Amino acid sequence: MFVRSDQKRGHGRCITRSWSNGAFPRRVGACRAGPGGWSDGSGRPEPRSGPTDSAAIPTPFSPSKQPGSRNRAKARRKVARLHARVQDARKDALHQITTRLVHENQVLVVEDLAIANLMGSATGTVDEPGRRVRQKAGLNRAIADASWGELIRQLHYKARWYGRTVVVVDRFFPSTRRCAACHAVDGGKDLSVRSWTCPHCGAELDRDTNAAANLRTEGLRLYWALVRGLPPGKSPPAVIRHPGHPPAA
Repeated sequence: MFVRSDQKRGHGRCITRSWSNGAFPRRVGACRAGPGGWSDGSGRPEPRSGPTDSAAIPTPFSPSKQPGSRNRAKARRKVARLHARVQDARKDALHQITTRLVHENQVLVVEDLAIANLMGSATGTVDEPGRRVRQKAGLNRAIADASWGELIRQLHYKARWYGRTVVVVDRFFPSTRRCAACHAVDGGKDLSVRSWTCPHCGAELDRDTNAAANLRTEGLRLYWALVRGLPPGKSPPAVIRHPGHPPAA
């Protein structure tokens, strides 16, 4: 499973790979956040909270609803019910997708993201005002609504339940800039660039699918580097982290 900072409204693409000879792992998945469906051909977007998105909840505190009045209390209860509905829908969506991913794959690859840094404000200062402040605020709301941290947390404990392995790839790994065909690393890519052509091999690359393929390759490299050193009969751990990452609690 792979989630990135350039997620567009919470959809995702997924690449899966199977082994026909029965070798472990039988299947590995790497998912890439993006505007499309799953890249394995199923075309299934990630579940979303839909029309109950928290950004769409009204604030019905009009001037007629004075503090301490019954109308204001009724409005407060109405807003609380809407927020509870959004919370329930989000939890249900996260449990559905994490359970399906753990059931369908033996190894899941995720990227180590600094989510708090990704949600930083673009307001800037008086001397140096920020750029695209409204667009960045919308992206921050989408990241918060997607609950990436909760999704990764669920993947970790469900991997322990079902005997799967989650591989955490370093956040500085150039998954977006590297060509999955020839492994050449290109320059930085703006968030608006959704597809690009490799200047070294000429391959036409989709930003999300290419990054998912690169993460799958790097995740499997980390996985087999650890598994080959295990004694006979020893099962791989539920979580494998990139070198230099602090151990899981």
